[in-house]
Amino acid sequence: MVSLRKCRTIFLIGLSLFFMFSFLRLGSVSAGSQIIIHSEDYASIQQAIDNATVGATVLVAPGIYYEHLNIGKNISLLGENRETTIIDGVDSQNVISITSDGVTIGNLTLTKSSARTSDNGIYVDRSRGIFVNDTKIVGTYNGIYLYLCSNSIFSRNIITNQTSGVTLVTSNFNVFSGNLISDNSNGITISYSNNNMFSGNTLSNNEEGISLSEPSNRNNFYHNNIGDAIILSGATPNIWSRSGEGNYWLAYNFTGRDMNGDGIGDEPFVIDESNQDSFPLMGAFGEFDADFGNKIFRPNVISNSTISNFRFETGRETGSKMITFTASSQNDASGFCRIMIPTSLMNYTFTVIDNEGEVPFSLLAPSNATNAYLYFTYPGGDQGVTIVSLKFMQFYDDLLLKYNKLLADFDSLNMTYQNLLAGYNSTMQALLNSFNLLLAEFNQLQSTISALNSTVQNNSRDQSDSLQNMRNLTYILAATTATFLITTTYFSARVHTKRKPRTTDAEEQE
Repeated sequence: MVSLRKCRTIFLIGLSLFFMFSFLRLGSVSAGSQIIIHSEDYASIQQAIDNATVGATVLVAPGIYYEHLNIGKNISLLGENRETTIIDGVDSQNVISITSDGVTIGNLTLTKSSARTSDNGIYVDRSRGIFVNDTKIVGTYNGIYLYLCSNSIFSRNIITNQTSGVTLVTSNFNVFSGNLISDNSNGITISYSNNNMFSGNTLSNNEEGISLSEPSNRNNFYHNNIGDAIILSGATPNIWSRSGEGNYWLAYNFTGRDMNGDGIGDEPFVIDESNQDSFPLMGAFGEFDADFGNKIFRPNVISNSTISNFRFETGRETGSKMITFTASSQNDASGFCRIMIPTSLMNYTFTVIDNEGEVPFSLLAPSNATNAYLYFTYPGGDQGVTIVSLKFMQFYDDLLLKYNKLLADFDSLNMTYQNLLAGYNSTMQALLNSFNLLLAEFNQLQSTISALNSTVQNNSRDQSDSLQNMRNLTYILAATTATFLITTTYFSARVHTKRKPRTTDAEEQE
């Protein structure tokens, strides 16, 4: 029994030590995956990259760094401040070359690659899972160049003053969202690349906005603000909208119509016979961040006004939620706003207010359990717009809805009662008419019966008189007959009496 307890104790101690060492080992791996290397601890950023372990983050302090970087491992390269953390390629080669999967670039300014067509701000070669965010690329030959790159995301970058802003060659399933691509010879150039998604990007002041060459197909463009020309080489059918919303086309804005007031053009924007935007936006698209409950939501706005100072706030005491922004219209023209608000962010009744007070709005058909779509208009100039979602207003609206339902039910019951009453009155009137008709017929029948009765009585009297006359005649006849018989008998007797004596005399004579 003692040996059994000792064995159990030894087993438990060994098991505890195993779990402890396993935990320490796992903890070191986890810590290793979050290692941060500061560039100032090394002679160059490239040296910091070379010394970084897989999964580490190289944090670059503000400053100007004259070098071009090669990243061949899965790491993150982040600047502390995009505007002040600058990597200058000194007109030589690519500023950053990526040849590994899973690389993240962010919060940097890249400038001055060489003037050769093969040199770029960021060059991605045969890699996937690349993330480039919040980075400015200025004055390089190509901004971002992808070759055999897939499943990567490029968002909220500024790409300007290049020969080509973004170039994709044989690259599929990549996402470009929220980028500003301006003042380039070519904004976006796509060759032999399919199934890429471009949303929320702004292309302006480029000689060519988007250039698509055959056979690049099934690339999806929506929610982009496109002020430049689209160049299509050959039959390249692509997709120009999503979920009933397309792109804002500066050229369409001068001719498009929105008769039903939902912020979407009534006629499609035709690019060529194989490509058209069936749901062109009547105003520029903008997406904004709203932080609530340790989660980032992204409401978006379609408006012909410039939207600025976008904020989301909550009221702890009232439970209210509020979005505010400034809508600035040019030339004091009246403005409109189509805003999508996630219901997880604001899920109560909405109230819209501008400088002049409460504004009527429409809850558009695409609204569902996930997103609410509001449309409203306002006067020109600078308008401070507030969208409020109040919890107690939800209760009020629920009560009002129930009251209106009860009122509708009462009206329905009252209408049913009125219909029944009208039917009852109609039936009663019909019955009364029938009764009066029957009464008239009865009176007529009674008159007929009275007439017949009078006739019968007259006939009866006539018959009685006739009968009496017949009786009298009978009596007279009987009396006459009796008299006749008596007379006859009397005379017969007399005659017989007179004849009898003759016979006697004869006899006596014999």
